[in-house]
Amino acid sequence: MKRLPSRYNCLLAVYKPAGMSSHDCINKLRRALGERRIGHAGTLDPLAQGLLVCGVGVATRLLPYVTARKKTYVADICFGCETTTDDAEGTPTQSTAPHAQLTNPAYAQRILAQFLGDIQQVPPIYSAISKNGVRSYNAARNGVALELEARPVHVYSAELVRITTTDSPTTTDGPAQPMWRVKFCVSKGTYIRSLARDIGRCAKSAAHLSFLERTSSGAIDTSCALTLPELEACAHAEATCTGDAPQSKDSVQEFLAAHMLNPLVAASLTPYNVTDSERTAMERGIPFAARPDGFAACLDGRTVVEQDADVHAAADNVHYVGCVQHSTLYGVYRYNNGTLTCAVNLLQGIDGAGA
Repeated sequence: MKRLPSRYNCLLAVYKPAGMSSHDCINKLRRALGERRIGHAGTLDPLAQGLLVCGVGVATRLLPYVTARKKTYVADICFGCETTTDDAEGTPTQSTAPHAQLTNPAYAQRILAQFLGDIQQVPPIYSAISKNGVRSYNAARNGVALELEARPVHVYSAELVRITTTDSPTTTDGPAQPMWRVKFCVSKGTYIRSLARDIGRCAKSAAHLSFLERTSSGAIDTSCALTLPELEACAHAEATCTGDAPQSKDSVQEFLAAHMLNPLVAASLTPYNVTDSERTAMERGIPFAARPDGFAACLDGRTVVEQDADVHAAADNVHYVGCVQHSTLYGVYRYNNGTLTCAVNLLQGIDGAGA
């Protein structure tokens, strides 16, 4: 059966609450919008809260381009024990008594400095990484811990926000344990849970992650994120509006229009303004010659045509452009030697390209 066109086609920044899986968050969006085609870029663990970038309708095709190279988090690293999951949801595996240095900010900064730059990181055993066709978390749940290889990641910054104390994570009457609140900026693929575990070991202690908030992903941050209760309330108001009543000012369409992301910014795409004849070529899947005056300026003030090959190689997606007409994104095209070739067909259009 042919799928009906989606009512909504946009990228949204959603604030995921703690205690809910990313999949549960998507299901709530589906029910509120009456749309099955919804996905997300970058999973958040149930313990974590914060920014979840979601694609609605045809915008799900753009999600592979939305995974940002840099993400920022606020994390609480609780000392005293390691856990099976490297966070507060796991079972303690080993515990240590606190030592005085853990409450010393200068000591904390020295430890954090050792994790800056390129590092090798072993992912948590409770992760979605596959080895020999087996998901690591499935093996762990069955009592088998896979030996995961270390992976290269990059920590751009690790800023100590404060040091506090918390109750013992292993006993109710144990000594209070130090807790570091740290603001991290990391590359994609970095596990903050693993950072917490390894920071504890480096500090001659044991630690796990007790709180995590993703505050930004690339150019998108939580300041533009909608909440699920807001969306659900808007959808309920629209659904219960009677035929004689005027259209609610807070209709779902208007609510989404006020919160949708600019897909060009979210996917780091250079805008290319297409003509009517080029739109016709796009509809037929035909590559076409790029007009130099169709490109908007890039971040360094030059157009894609003017950029050198070494600049193309220096950043993700710099070879890709977003074909736009009247503030709507209709396709992601690869620019090569003056020709634009389709990479992702978005002919139904993604709204918000002029936001």
